Amino acid sequence: MPRQPGWDYERFMTFVYDQAEAVLGYRPNASELAAAAGIHPSAVSRWTYGSAVPSTDNLLTLAEAFKINPATLYALVGLLPEAPEHMPPPLHPLAGQVNRMLLPSSRLSQEERVELEVVLRRAVLAFGGTPLAS
Repeated sequence: MPRQPGWDYERFMTFVYDQAEAVLGYRPNASELAAAAGIHPSAVSRWTYGSAVPSTDNLLTLAEAFKINPATLYALVGLLPEAPEHMPPPLHPLAGQVNRMLLPSSRLSQEERVELEVVLRRAVLAFGGTPLAS
């Protein structure tokens, strides 16, 4: 497949996979990434090899699925200039693991999930953050 000029597809895909891992709690393969985002697997394959640039619709879908500022994705594909405000650091991989632990389907009991959430809220407050409402 010929590569589309003008965008760093490797950087884009690395960023998307890193964000997906943080949200999902594991690093997905291409099929899992596509399924988690609700995007056709062939589109993800074309992006992976640099033969196509994601459409704005697909960029918005990725942003919603993996909690990414859409402006970041637009900047990565060259639709916006790269500026610091468009390029926040990726989520820490622990964020995805903690998210999975707080889900009702996790191995933790309801009491353990509540206790973990209380500890996390205290940590956020201790470091000057404002935890989101339950």
